[in-house]
Amino acid sequence: MKRTAISIAAIVLCAMLFAQSNVLPLTGQAAREYQNKEYLKAKELIDQSIAGEGGEDAYTWQVRGHIYKEIFKQMENENINSPAREAAVNSFIECMKLDTENKYLEWNSTSLRFLASTFWNDAVNIMERRERKRLSSAAELYDKYHQIMSQARPKDNLDKFSIDFYRAYATANRKTIEELRAKGAEPDDYAPELQRVEESYQKALKLKADDYGSNYNYAINLYNEAAYRIGKIPAEADLTYIMLEQAGCIEIFKQALPIAKNAENLRPGRIEILKALRAIHLSLSNYDEFDRYNKLVREKQGELIIDSKTERELKRKYFIEEKTDE
Repeated sequence: MKRTAISIAAIVLCAMLFAQSNVLPLTGQAAREYQNKEYLKAKELIDQSIAGEGGEDAYTWQVRGHIYKEIFKQMENENINSPAREAAVNSFIECMKLDTENKYLEWNSTSLRFLASTFWNDAVNIMERRERKRLSSAAELYDKYHQIMSQARPKDNLDKFSIDFYRAYATANRKTIEELRAKGAEPDDYAPELQRVEESYQKALKLKADDYGSNYNYAINLYNEAAYRIGKIPAEADLTYIMLEQAGCIEIFKQALPIAKNAENLRPGRIEILKALRAIHLSLSNYDEFDRYNKLVREKQGELIIDSKTERELKRKYFIEEKTDE
């Protein structure tokens, strides 16, 4: 399949070459070297052409894009910072600007979509591996994907892809946080990851405010952070420190509450959001609301409703597991 794609591109490029009546000499030589799979020779020739008259010629930029695309595919496909990939993208975009008659529109669009997909795949691979030092680059790669797709298919709505990415990116960072918490990390140790979690859900909700999964997961990530911080307060800490830490946690619980309410309004009666609101209200000492949600949860689960004070003590501290299938 890979060889077929290369040969088709070479045939079409050369067909374009013979169809042109005014192909620049260096551009023509570069196209022939491309057909012969001499990509580095083709690169030298096409860059010389671009430095001269070819800089204003759409076909020359088209040829350059294909040459650099093949260099990326053959030699740099494991390099997320591939210079050849960047050069290919820039070449096809420049061709689109100069191609006032849209002669190369379909080839530009197809090539840009292919290159965009490689940025998407790189971002996904980084999130799946969750290498902490590289995790932040996943967002940069997705931004590049979005920019290229906006050029290749300007009429397409990419919001769904963006929401999917932001939620997956938040989850990848959340899992990293959980691994660090399991080792007893202080909140400052994972502050960059937590910031990325919050920013990701904020971006997703800006695109689709009524996305249940983003509202729910954002709320419980905030809740779990505050609960973890409370659990990290040393038993021997002085009263001033304890009060300051608790005050900070209360602000996080307050931040989570309206987001959780949004989720409830979107999916009334869902057991996981009822549990989340029960926990948040208990943490804020909103006992009437805690009792109300506790009753709803127990009724949903067919459980006996016990004394509210006893229930509060039983539920005083626990984490909510993020739901990721919404």
